[in-house]
Amino acid sequence: IGSDVMVAEYGSSWTTPVAISGAMGLNSDATAAVDAQGRRMVLWTHASSTGLNGGNLTLDAYEAALDSNNVVFATYDELTSSWSTMQTVALTEGMDTGLTIGHDASGNVVASWVRKGADGLDHLMTTTWNGSTWSALGSGVDSDVNALVLSGTNLYAGGIFTSAGGVSAARIAKW
Repeated sequence: IGSDVMVAEYGSSWTTPVAISGAMGLNSDATAAVDAQGRRMVLWTHASSTGLNGGNLTLDAYEAALDSNNVVFATYDELTSSWSTMQTVALTEGMDTGLTIGHDASGNVVASWVRKGADGLDHLMTTTWNGSTWSALGSGVDSDVNALVLSGTNLYAGGIFTSAGGVSAARIAKW
C-alpha cells in the first residue's frame, strides 16, 4: 500500500519520471525547490506503509501510520544525474501537514508546516536549508496555526496563538 514519489523535468519536452529511492509509502504535500547553490530538491510528507498490507489494513492502523509521518526530501546530483535517496528533514511526533516552501533573503530554502501535537494543538514547524543541513527557525507558536503563507522572503502564520518565537503576537506572525 502506498505510492512512490516520482520526479520528471521539463525542458523542450518532459523527461521520463523516476522514483525517489526509499520513498514508497503514504506520501503527500510534494513540492519542488531550488536551493541557493542551484541544486534541485523535492520535499514532501512521508509515512511508512509497512504493515498496512492484507488483513492488517484497518482504519486505526492507517490513521496511526499517518500520525507518524515526517517531512522528508531528496536532492538532485548533477554529477551522477540522479536523485538522492529519501532523507528526513525533521522527526516529529504527530501528523505533519500543509508543507510550504520559500526562500530567505540569502536564497536558502525555508520549509514550514503544521504538526498536530499530542496536546491536540497545531504547532508551526519551520526550518532552513543552508545547502547541506536543516536548522530550526525560532521556537514556534503557543497555539493553533490555521494558515501559512510565503510572500517573497517572508513567512506569515495566522491562527489563535498569542506568542510566536517567544514574543507577543496577536494571532499573526511574520518571519
